[in-house]
Amino acid sequence: MTTEKINSKQVFLSNQYGVQRAYGLLNQENADGVSLDELSDLSNLTTLDIPFAQFIKDNIGSIDSNGDNNITQDELNNIMSTMQNQGYTYNQLLSMSIGTNSTNQSLLETVMADFDKIDANKDGKVSQAEIDIYNLDKEIEDKKTELSEVKASTFSVFYSDSTSNTDTETTESSTVPLN
Repeated sequence: MTTEKINSKQVFLSNQYGVQRAYGLLNQENADGVSLDELSDLSNLTTLDIPFAQFIKDNIGSIDSNGDNNITQDELNNIMSTMQNQGYTYNQLLSMSIGTNSTNQSLLETVMADFDKIDANKDGKVSQAEIDIYNLDKEIEDKKTELSEVKASTFSVFYSDSTSNTDTETTESSTVPLN
């Protein structure tokens, strides 16, 4: 039984792409940033973009570093970089999972299902490094399981007669079962 690895880069990059895409769609009218009013009107967004725009709206307090209720590209980049390094909370992943394609949806569901196991430092966030460590731990467990099923009785041992002469090309061998 091999466990499917969680592609941590894909999880994080797809979230970043979704947030940046939603921001870009919201920022078409005002190049100075996205206001709270613009975040309230999501009518020009597709169904897949709405969860990412909602993520921006829900996290405006932490994204809007100067408190002017206007999110600039730099502010968004800063928070996304921080999240890339420090990780996402369960709720952040949940809010963005709705807007992802089926492959990323499956990856996010796996991360969310094992969130507490993946969050090794118990800070309430999962980072790429924690997902990678989780993958490695799962591989080790899979290998242990695989090796525990191997029994010596399933092997054959071949012995070569040490007195054989290589010049004559004759070698005696015998099979001895290990039962």
